[in-house]
Amino acid sequence: MLAINPPLLLPPSGDRQTLPPMEPPLGIMEIPYTIESVSFTPGSQLIMYTDGITEATNPAGDLYGEQRLEALVAQGNNQDAATLKKEIVDSISDFTSGIKHLDDVTLAIVEYAG
Repeated sequence: MLAINPPLLLPPSGDRQTLPPMEPPLGIMEIPYTIESVSFTPGSQLIMYTDGITEATNPAGDLYGEQRLEALVAQGNNQDAATLKKEIVDSISDFTSGIKHLDDVTLAIVEYAG
């Protein structure tokens, strides 16, 4: 079974939502899927990522994890997508202290700038 990482929706109000995990996982296109919708208001950001983010390890062997990512995203209210992306990437780099990633790392942030 494929690990599916739940997307995070960050509306301008700051009430972060963890959306239900859906298929296909980010970057996988060759499996059947269903389409669902969620309210995406102006100023909202949708954060999608692969398990290479949450499974990044530090020198002690600890995983970066979904909780650490969610906490960082929750602190990112009112930042543009590029700034939030940089903070996430920098946080993972600091956490791993130069440990080589064993998996691909994909991060996509979609921002409704309207």
